[in-house]
Amino acid sequence: MLHTTFVEPPLDCTRFAVATFVLTHGIATVTLTTVVALADVANGLTDTIIVIQDTVTTGLVTTPDTLRLGSAVGSSGSFNVSTSLTWTATPSASWITATPNNGIGSVSVSATAAANPGITDRIAYIEVASTGGALNTDTVWVIQEGFVANLAVNPSTINLGFTAGSNKTVNISSNTSWTITNPGSWLSVSSTSGINDQVLTITANSDNLTGTTRTATILVDGIGAVTTSITVNQIDGSSPIFISSKDTVFVENIQGSTGTFSVLSNANSWTLAENTSWLLINPTTGSQTQRITALVATRNVFGATRYANITASSNGFSDFTVVVAQKESDPIFQIAPDSILIGADSSDFAEFNISSNMPNWNLSEGATWLTISPENGAFTQRVKATAISRNTSGAQRNAIATISAPPLVPQTIKIVQDTVRTIGIESADFKIDLSVYPNPSNSQVTIQFGKDQLTGKQATIRLFNLIGEEIPVQENFSSKNKIFLNLENQASGIYFLSIELNGKTVNRKLILTD
Repeated sequence: MLHTTFVEPPLDCTRFAVATFVLTHGIATVTLTTVVALADVANGLTDTIIVIQDTVTTGLVTTPDTLRLGSAVGSSGSFNVSTSLTWTATPSASWITATPNNGIGSVSVSATAAANPGITDRIAYIEVASTGGALNTDTVWVIQEGFVANLAVNPSTINLGFTAGSNKTVNISSNTSWTITNPGSWLSVSSTSGINDQVLTITANSDNLTGTTRTATILVDGIGAVTTSITVNQIDGSSPIFISSKDTVFVENIQGSTGTFSVLSNANSWTLAENTSWLLINPTTGSQTQRITALVATRNVFGATRYANITASSNGFSDFTVVVAQKESDPIFQIAPDSILIGADSSDFAEFNISSNMPNWNLSEGATWLTISPENGAFTQRVKATAISRNTSGAQRNAIATISAPPLVPQTIKIVQDTVRTIGIESADFKIDLSVYPNPSNSQVTIQFGKDQLTGKQATIRLFNLIGEEIPVQENFSSKNKIFLNLENQASGIYFLSIELNGKTVNRKLILTD
């Protein structure tokens, strides 16, 4: 017996109710089910509730009692058989299978469904029964969801020429049955109903000489799906016309992306031309109204949208232009390193990299002692920062260069020029005839003085690194005016030689390489 109790709705709610279902029955060995139908007559809404009362079993139990599966083929769920008996599992419907369908003792059983062809849920059960001896049974109910109906049309708008017989095709993508509602007496559709995917041909039955473009909306209704529509425009043929359905066509950045527009015309012939190598259009010639496909032949690797123009021409008409805009790639705009060090001397330089896919960028800095080249460019480039004056201040000096590539956030790099005074070396450069070679060097360095400058005198040689530490050096005299320094054990980098001679000191920068 089924008892139903309704709870009164709250005062602020107009359509709310709670129903409590109480099943009373004596102990039984069969599963009891009932269906409660709910209806909103005023709004035409219905739904159902399936009520299942399980059996009382001994010696054999299945858990859970109910499985809910998806609508697709192969949707599955599992339940457990708990028993010490031998048993069989028998589905009540052919669309459900149980694996394994028999066994001894406790085991997990998989329930697998075929595709549900309907949009509503369907229900079946699997009865698990003992074999031999006293009969013990339990039931697992399987509810399979109805499929989600899909219905789409492409394109959703078509443009026909003004003459009778002008036609276009539309693709219907669907997994359900559908019907066509055509309100235009001047139109015919190749199919008025169908199921799943299909190609429709829509044709104008008569010339349009009304003096204006005429439009009809064809409705496509699918079972369980949202109604969609096709807009059909037929241009007017009573006066000359040569225009485009779109001013701009947008396409994705990947190679092979396409976009479409229509030439709307009653001209007998026209031509199309494009101004870039990365764009292909089809067709390039035609007459009357036709649909045009623009295909991009290469990926847009740039970090900005790129554009191409399609120019349409026809005798007796003004040209019109359609712009094709290809979407940009994710922008790349990086500076490395974020700081560089330049030597203290004039003409010393250092370089940094701009890594970018932006079509243009520019660089600015306000230091009078510095020049940077190039100051503007595109994509990835190596940039050179050069000191145009010697730094004799005794302290490092800094400049900040800003690199801009709108609309991205500008990047900056710190440029530092060193000074000899920062390592405690007298920077005055007296007129002493000497040379240091090779420079750069990877091992031995020669200091050569002018003729007779070392006679009776001894030069004092000191070597410093960039942080001011003095580096011990080994000196060898091969003649009275040459000194050899063995530096093969020193790390690569920039060093400074301090050379004292006749009470005067001169300084030279020395570069050691690997």
